[in-house]
Amino acid sequence: MTTIEYSFSLGDLVMIKELKVNGYVIGLFTGQYGSEYEVAYFYDGDLKKEYLFETMLEMKNNSRSSFSPG
Repeated sequence: MTTIEYSFSLGDLVMIKELKVNGYVIGLFTGQYGSEYEVAYFYDGDLKKEYLFETMLEMKNNSRSSFSPG
């Protein structure tokens, strides 16, 4: 069995570096190209959900959103 460690957890508030937009990690995925994070964010008034690599994200703060467990 392989253990996978992620840099971000579900519910973490992150900033998408290229867009300078904040979003929340809502999914974790590891595939052929490595670990990716599904991030939900608003851009130009629309809710977007994208899978992004760790290098594209920055931790916004250490607090979790109110909807994430413990």
